[in-house]
Amino acid sequence: MAPPGPTFFASASVRVASQILFAVGALASLGSAMSVLLHREVPGGLVLMLAGALPLGFHGLRRHVGAANALRDAAAADFVARSSVDGGRPLVLFLRPFLTDALITADDPPLRSALLDVLLPGVGRLGGLESRLVRAVEPRAQLVRLDGGHAPVRSLARRLARGLTHRIGAISILPGQPWVPVFEQVAERADAFVFVPPLHLDEANPTTTEFTHLLKSGAIRRAAILMPWSWKVRGGDRKPISAAATWHALRQHLASAVTLPALVKGGGWVIHSPAGFIVVRGLSGMTWDAPRTIDRVLSGQLLLDPAWRDALRVALRLSAVLPIVLFVGLGGLAAALREVTEPPVALKLAGGLAAATAMTFFFFYCELFMLAVSRARLMFVVSLLAYVLGTGATLSIADSALRAYQFDEASQDIVMLVMLALSSVCGGLLVFLSAWPILRGRAPLYGVLARR
Repeated sequence: MAPPGPTFFASASVRVASQILFAVGALASLGSAMSVLLHREVPGGLVLMLAGALPLGFHGLRRHVGAANALRDAAAADFVARSSVDGGRPLVLFLRPFLTDALITADDPPLRSALLDVLLPGVGRLGGLESRLVRAVEPRAQLVRLDGGHAPVRSLARRLARGLTHRIGAISILPGQPWVPVFEQVAERADAFVFVPPLHLDEANPTTTEFTHLLKSGAIRRAAILMPWSWKVRGGDRKPISAAATWHALRQHLASAVTLPALVKGGGWVIHSPAGFIVVRGLSGMTWDAPRTIDRVLSGQLLLDPAWRDALRVALRLSAVLPIVLFVGLGGLAAALREVTEPPVALKLAGGLAAATAMTFFFFYCELFMLAVSRARLMFVVSLLAYVLGTGATLSIADSALRAYQFDEASQDIVMLVMLALSSVCGGLLVFLSAWPILRGRAPLYGVLARR
């Protein structure tokens, strides 16, 4: 019988089995360490056997990711030899400076991010933008990139984490082989492009050459250009290269040909629209680097959900998140101050801090619905007022009911809990009715594949 090949190791069953082994091993190892540190007891044989699942799971995941990457590379190489993409899927060409590989949006330490990706797939940012592109686009499109070999990785943590990083299928450029004809051949057949700005704008820079080609051919209209906000990139002189400075230099360099938007906090995708180039900071409450946002940007469909659906998301976020934050903040402080006779001031401060934190997150959340800055702020203010009015009116009715009727202590608690739930529902309903008209004013916008 032939040994299992890449197709077997790249399967979802191998991934799930390896994740389970890794999770069981990680938890057993943590329990063993705590037992030794706290109780000075060596755990039993069963726990040690479970801890042994950790390296097995890690090895299985490395085999799975390596096999999946090998299949993507084979598909990319096969694409060069054929005239169409397998299954009629659209082709998306990923263009970037090699120095940015696995560094864009990779803000977490690599091993911690690797653990998040293993235990909670999609939560970590291992592999940066490239890994997220694979997760978002691969099921319905063929992703390819030109590859001149991996940039040297000096960090031991990143070398260990690289084996768990999903990569886009590579079209390898051999040493001494002219890369421009290969790029032009692939670009001619590409349906869409993902473009990371060049770190240095000079004609000898390959990324600059690629961007100039897209500009002259008009393919820039089918490109999703990354507006970077942060990355950990160092040039040949080991000096950090600022993402913001990179974007400013690109805008100035292209000022005579196209007008790119100014840098916005947090970054986003820059795509072409009937009104010119615009920034997609997020869609339907999801940030620009969320796989679902990437999938929509690189699709040929409408980017925006119906206004009522986005209004419902806003209402649910405000009516669910704010009470939870306040409950956890106030409840935690009350438990800590249980022995204190006069905690009102501390409770008020904790409540104010919890509310301010929730409002800050909600403010940024309102900016992820493709609204102008002024309209996003308007939705933030109107939603807050609607929520306060809705919950305040309901709680006033509850207070009047408690005063008018003589409930025992247990009944009062039940009535209060019911009225708190009703107040959140009433507040959420008013938020929905307030946000809906604001969201209805958005112009239709399509993904880059609609411009083929």
